[in-house]
Amino acid sequence: MKKKLIILGCVSLISVIIIFVILRISNQINKAPNTPSPSPSSQPSPTAGVSNLQGELPNDMQFNQTLTDINKQYPWYSKLPIDTNEYHIVYDFTENKFKIRIKTPMTTNQIETFTQKAVSSLQKIGVEAPINYYVLDTDGNQL
Repeated sequence: MKKKLIILGCVSLISVIIIFVILRISNQINKAPNTPSPSPSSQPSPTAGVSNLQGELPNDMQFNQTLTDINKQYPWYSKLPIDTNEYHIVYDFTENKFKIRIKTPMTTNQIETFTQKAVSSLQKIGVEAPINYYVLDTDGNQL
């Protein structure tokens, strides 16, 4: 009888230890990773970034002025690109011409027809004649 009590006590003790270890492991798994709290020096100050903004203000003003100048000189620019199934039109500032790119293979007559349609669409957005342009085929070769 004494042996049965000792065995029962040992089994109970081992069971308690196993339950304790399982609970401890599951708590560590579920616990959020330890992240250090921010130090007081890493807190943003009310003036954080103000010096950066002051440095960017002249750049923003210059950008705004450049955009205003472009809109005055090229009032139609904001309406570009013009994109259809047949052609794509952008303004080439290096050439000071419109670039009309044909999107699908066409015959010479079709290219002439769609080029005239492209020029007409430029007039509709306010580009004044004479309209300087060049035409590229589907491979980017100038025609």
